[in-house]
This record gives sequence, structure tokens and C-alpha cells, in this order.
Amino acid sequence: MSLIKKRKCKKENQRVNRDISLLNCLEAYEGTADCPPNKKMTLGETTIIREPIEVIAFFDGSMRPLRFRWKGAVYKVQEITFSWTTMSGAASILHFSAYDGTTLYELSYNKATLRWTLEGVALHE
Repeated sequence: MSLIKKRKCKKENQRVNRDISLLNCLEAYEGTADCPPNKKMTLGETTIIREPIEVIAFFDGSMRPLRFRWKGAVYKVQEITFSWTTMSGAASILHFSAYDGTTLYELSYNKATLRWTLEGVALHE
């Protein structure tokens, strides 16, 4: 099911909201003045992953993931296309839409547990 169809779905609110976040990221990435025309992406399928990952991040007053390891493979983040914060109880969760040149990943960092999670993968066509 594509993100657009999930966006219209009223069921599974949390999952739909997460998918909409990835969709908004893609729309923002494609529609901003900063976005070079050769970097346009067509929205494809989204896969919800929700698995722990290891991340190398850069801190300079804010946090930016540089690379992450998932299932033994290392992915280099070329660009953070969008970031946002949500709350899970009292814990603040930082979300990052990370683009590696071919695929868009949603990474999250739980400030309470200090753990990273790969939330989902949005493939483009």
C-alpha cells in the first residue's frame, strides 16, 4: 500500500502518522527552493521496520546522524531531508529522514533510553 493510500486510512493512527511524516518529508524535499531539480524523487512503497540500529552521529548543538548499521550493512547518510520531535510518554523522540542517495530512511533517537531505531524505509521509483 502506498503512503498516499495510508494517508487516507483512518485506522492504525500511529502508523499512519509515521507514514505521513515520511510522505511530508518527500514532499518537502521535492518542493523546496533548496532542492535541485535533478534530485526529484517519486514516492514508492514504505516498509515499517522498527528495529534497533547502531548510529554514528555528529553533535554541534544539534544532532545529525552520519552513518548507521542495520543487519550488518553500513549506510552513509548523504542528507537529512527532514527532522521532527515526538513524545512517547515522558520521553522525547528525535526523528530524522535520512537519504543515502537511493533510499529514504526514518531513524529515531529516544532521549530517555539513548537508543536508535530504524523506523521505516521509503523506496522511491
